[in-house]
Amino acid sequence: MKIFRLCLVKEEDNILEGAVVTAAPWADGIFLADNGSSDETPMAIERLTRSYPRVINIGPLAEPFYKIARKPNRDTSPTIIMEDNQLFGQ
Repeated sequence: MKIFRLCLVKEEDNILEGAVVTAAPWADGIFLADNGSSDETPMAIERLTRSYPRVINIGPLAEPFYKIARKPNRDTSPTIIMEDNQLFGQ
């Protein structure tokens, strides 16, 4: 079984690298998406994608995630597990 990590991050530049470094040895892929940060998070994501081949920047979200999640008629068939970087691998 492959394990992938999806991280939607906002204002996480101070902890993002630690979370990725912790997950990099066991995750088959780490997907990072910025959720409108005004700090150095977008630059941290770029650095991590250059340093770790399995880290993929899926780009900034077009709108805040809470708005995307609340849209009616979205397909909810796949299982998605959300986690907070502060609770995961720190």
